[in-house]
Amino acid sequence: MKTKLVLVFLFAFTSSALADDTKDAQKKVDDAKVKSCESTKASIVKNEARCPQQASEAKAITCTAADFKKMADLLKACLSAPLPPQACKVLDAEGKATLVELPAMEAAECRTKGKEAAIAKLCTPELKGKSVKYKIQRGEGTPLPGFAICK
Repeated sequence: MKTKLVLVFLFAFTSSALADDTKDAQKKVDDAKVKSCESTKASIVKNEARCPQQASEAKAITCTAADFKKMADLLKACLSAPLPPQACKVLDAEGKATLVELPAMEAAECRTKGKEAAIAKLCTPELKGKSVKYKIQRGEGTPLPGFAICK
């Protein structure tokens, strides 16, 4: 009888301790989800120009652990949205002087047409076979370096 009583007591005590550990672990997980949700929300709102619909939806959400997946889905949709066309510029190698301004276009087209424009502007018969350096800038973004071999 004493053995059964001790076993019942141990079982009850152990179950209670496990339940407390599980609750603590779940609280940590939920806290991390809320923190991640808030961080993701800030990223989406910061990129409102790129994805206004997702930013509007994100602003309406007060982050809880249950909103974690919804916010992650909004971020995924925002990041997969195509960038809007932006003005494209070809700059000198230092990125200070504008060599050519092109109309608004997608990023890949800007790189291709920008390279063509740089070749047309920078390459002379004396530079045939030599490389020229330039930078491409979309909108107000950071100018990215490029080079071309003159033909």
